[in-house]
Amino acid sequence: MLQIGTMNIMEVANAVGYSNPSHFAEVFKEKYGLNPRDFVRYRSQ
Repeated sequence: MLQIGTMNIMEVANAVGYSNPSHFAEVFKEKYGLNPRDFVRYRSQ
């Protein structure tokens, strides 16, 4: 969802079941090695 770019980080976190965006960011970083904000910035380059 972040890769497609139609939803912001908060919307994606909620869509995948995280009510706390900080926890989503923590889990995302563990899995992908980047926090969601950096992933979005990298994707848009």
